[in-house]
Amino acid sequence: MSRRFLALLLPCFLTAGEPGPKVREVPIYQVGTTAASDFLASSDARHLAWKEDVDSRECVVLDGARSPLCRGVSTVLFSEDGEHLAGIVMSDWPAPTPPGPTVMLDNELKERYEGVSDLAIDRHGSQFGFIAQPQGEDLTVVINGSYRRPRDTVMGGSLVLSREGGRYAFVARNQGLYYVATEDGLNGPYTEIDSRSLRFSPDAKHLSCEATTGEQAFILDGKLVGHCDAVVGPAYDSVGRSLAYALLYHGLWSITVRRPYSTYDIYPTGEVTDLVWSPDGKHLAYTDAKPLGGTLLVLDSTQVAEYDSIACLTFAPDGKQVAYAAFGLGAWRVVVDKTFSPRLASVKDLVVSPEGKHWACWTKERDKWYAVVDGEKVGSYHDTLTRIVFDSEHELRFIARRWNTYYRVGLSLAP
Repeated sequence: MSRRFLALLLPCFLTAGEPGPKVREVPIYQVGTTAASDFLASSDARHLAWKEDVDSRECVVLDGARSPLCRGVSTVLFSEDGEHLAGIVMSDWPAPTPPGPTVMLDNELKERYEGVSDLAIDRHGSQFGFIAQPQGEDLTVVINGSYRRPRDTVMGGSLVLSREGGRYAFVARNQGLYYVATEDGLNGPYTEIDSRSLRFSPDAKHLSCEATTGEQAFILDGKLVGHCDAVVGPAYDSVGRSLAYALLYHGLWSITVRRPYSTYDIYPTGEVTDLVWSPDGKHLAYTDAKPLGGTLLVLDSTQVAEYDSIACLTFAPDGKQVAYAAFGLGAWRVVVDKTFSPRLASVKDLVVSPEGKHWACWTKERDKWYAVVDGEKVGSYHDTLTRIVFDSEHELRFIARRWNTYYRVGLSLAP
């Protein structure tokens, strides 16, 4: 028998008989009362927005409050903290000018342009940006209402904002070559840039992308750090001390680890499929899919487990426990600090509580979603709009739909 099944055959289940979570469901909206669609929840599971038809016009509804009516609504997004809502609408305000794409922030109509795309907002809503085409002009980047680098040829679909720190980046083209443009200037040139790969670190100190300079390469902070055929990462800790990235080149994978006082490489035996730092930067975990089957979990360069498949790799917020979903013997189980859950049909959005004593995820069986808390299924829903969020060690919340009603759901765990 393969050793990857041993842990699943002898699981240490969570203690049975403990009182389950107390559930509080608050209805937010019932489908059918108005002509509503395109429901969107904030990532903190506190707010719900949707598009609504009113007398042949449309508006955005946020927690029941309507925006000004317009000709149409195309894009809506929340800031990460859930406190701000941005959108692109087709507006004829101010009349009598012809209708055109208009930017909306917190239900207030802003500037109108010939075209608007790449709407972005940072974590707390302090930086708001998009790519716009002013009347009779070329595309330009607009950050907090001001044009940035208006003389560059901006490539649509490339704008990214840092989560914090007030930085931005996009791809610009000049004389057939491509550059990464930031508030500090241009980096390049490259013959091609994958705009989807532009990414800031959480503290905004690093910017990475994949670009072509004869060969495809991984670019970090404006420097070519390695040629590659594929990239996993970069992965960062939450304190800005450590980073890691995995590169595939000519059929071989390598992981480069940068800590405050050292840089070193790791050479996995198979394919790197996930790469995660603990929040405190003390531990690095990755999954290594073996060529002949099976997936290894490696923690701080030491193999700690092997299963058919591993998903949802994460750490507890305190960095002391690694958590993941393991597949074997035809079922999934959540593993937290070497403790296994009962069998699950699937695992989605695994999260661990602030002190690492509890965990939660979604699982889907047939056509219903169930919240799973410490191995116990709670409720049943037809759609999920958010992850399960820990407010504290014993309080959780999420937004989900059962039949035609959307609910804000709170869960209380026994202390």
